Amino acid sequence: MRNNIFVRIITSMPIILLTLYFIPVLGVILALFRGLVYKNVTKYSSIFIFIGFILLIPALVDFIMGLFSISSKDIPYLSNIMSSKFYTNDLIDYSKLLITIGVLYIIVSLIARNALNRAGKSLNDYLKREDLKYQEIARENDMKIKLKQEKAKNTKVVYCPYCGADNILTESTGVCKYCRRNIKAK
Repeated sequence: MRNNIFVRIITSMPIILLTLYFIPVLGVILALFRGLVYKNVTKYSSIFIFIGFILLIPALVDFIMGLFSISSKDIPYLSNIMSSKFYTNDLIDYSKLLITIGVLYIIVSLIARNALNRAGKSLNDYLKREDLKYQEIARENDMKIKLKQEKAKNTKVVYCPYCGADNILTESTGVCKYCRRNIKAK
């Protein structure tokens, strides 16, 4: 599936970031799909967190400058960025969304990994128990077959002295299958 060009395009990071900005629900679905296709959710979730923090740098710089009572007009373009409605409304919300999605993906991936490890371990234990049962049954069957082979080696055809019927005996004594009298192998 990774080699399909359409899947590679819709699961690319720029497409996911754009859909997260314009249609967040579809972006989350595409990000989940990327995690299923490429199986490395933590790497891509850390990219979401990193981009979210990159977008918050101007607000962070403005906050730090406010702590030290420095005017944001001293840094070129910072006052323009901070006064822009696009940055203060849209990009800050978008960065919070990216950071939230990144953190949630890390948490979900850790939970899923632990659940899969436990399921795999319990499945492995179950398979081992079933294998031991199978080996035990096979051992019992082998013993039964060996006993039957030993009896087959010792089988003799004995004619009943009373009725003349032929009987197959596995031991030195037995019972005639027709007249039910005791007979001995010679």
